[in-house]
Parts: sequence; structure tokens; C-alpha cells
Amino acid sequence: MALSYRNSWQFVSQKKSSIALQFEEWKAEKDVQLESDAMLHVRQKIEGLLDLEFFGHGAAPWQLFRKVKETGQVHLQIYPRHLKNVLYGLIQQNRLVVRNVEGRYSFYPVDRKEEHAKFN
Repeated sequence: MALSYRNSWQFVSQKKSSIALQFEEWKAEKDVQLESDAMLHVRQKIEGLLDLEFFGHGAAPWQLFRKVKETGQVHLQIYPRHLKNVLYGLIQQNRLVVRNVEGRYSFYPVDRKEEHAKFN
């Protein structure tokens, strides 16, 4: 029995501009507490992966989703939007970058030595 996984993220190219990340999924949960719990769960998992240097050789979105989707709680459902929001937050904080390697997008940690060299 083969299982398949369909990534709902799609990169759309615009004329010589940066790539936009788009995805489709159901509307957000109406329960604000569940949304907050889901975001906290994903953030903690991603922070743990950063601490373990999981991103050192790049991490694809599907790999990350597989790492964060299991919560151990029946009522808590993780959706790709939760991961996207956490990843975008880390990009805004200059902790992660997105790179295109051989036509595939992966997330990498920001090289702090390289960043330091830019400003000195």
C-alpha cells in the first residue's frame, strides 16, 4: 500500500521579481485558542529543530510539515498555514532564509558569520 503526500504550497513566478508562495486550504479555525495552541506547537517544534541544526543542509517544506504535524493531541490539528506563518516569522527575524537549490526551495539558517562580515 503506497501513501502519497501532496504539498499544497506552490511557487508562482512573476516578471523578474521574487517568488511568491501561495497555497490553498480551508478557512482558519474559529476557535482562537486552538489556533494559538497550533501556532505555539509549531513554533516550539521549529525552534527545537533549529537548536538541533536540522536546517544545516536545508529543509524542504514537506520535511518540516512532517516534523511538526504530529501533536499527540486529538483536538489539535496542524495545517500548512501554521508552519508557513512560523517560517515567515523566522525569515522576518533574519533567522532563516529560503534558497532555490536545483529547482527546489529549501529553508536554511542564516549564516551569522556571513552576516557579521557584511557589517564589519
